[in-house]
Amino acid sequence: MPDSQQQLLDTLDCYRQAFATDAGKMVLKDLETKCGLFNCAFDPNNQYVTAFNLGQQNMLLYIRRMLEMKPGSLPREGK
Repeated sequence: MPDSQQQLLDTLDCYRQAFATDAGKMVLKDLETKCGLFNCAFDPNNQYVTAFNLGQQNMLLYIRRMLEMKPGSLPREGK
């Protein structure tokens, strides 16, 4: 296995360990609220606020994708 894939597997494992605990689950739920994951990111009066809100939501979506990713679904090197 190439080093980059092993590094990704190690990172996925770290995400799972960090958020598998009760404290981690509580933090994830708090981030969902604080990042406005279930709210509209659009601000009709300020494009910068919209961009900021989308950035917050995107970071949380990234964390959730990392937690949901299965090792067998990783992209193969060279393809």
